[in-house]
Amino acid sequence: MSIGISIIIFFLSILALLAEVTLFLIVGLGAFITAHLFTVFFLPYFFVGLMVATTSFGFLAPLCAFIEFLAKKENLGYQLLIILTLIVIVIYNFYVISLLQ
Repeated sequence: MSIGISIIIFFLSILALLAEVTLFLIVGLGAFITAHLFTVFFLPYFFVGLMVATTSFGFLAPLCAFIEFLAKKENLGYQLLIILTLIVIVIYNFYVISLLQ
């Protein structure tokens, strides 16, 4: 992963985050008005989880590209990016599960 690609990923993740916030406001608030039990619990969990994944992917991309540049190994940045993003998603899921108990 080159530094240029990671910067492109960073800015695309910002655009995706804005789109996800807009979708959450449109779909999520409409679901709150209906007060259906499934949508009240599932939609915030889904959209915030998607926002967490997008934000972590975007902010970790330049860091992983820099680590790959220092290590001078091919595809190390992509592997680190996927692993670190999955770790962030798992931490978010454990946090949400701990809130539900």
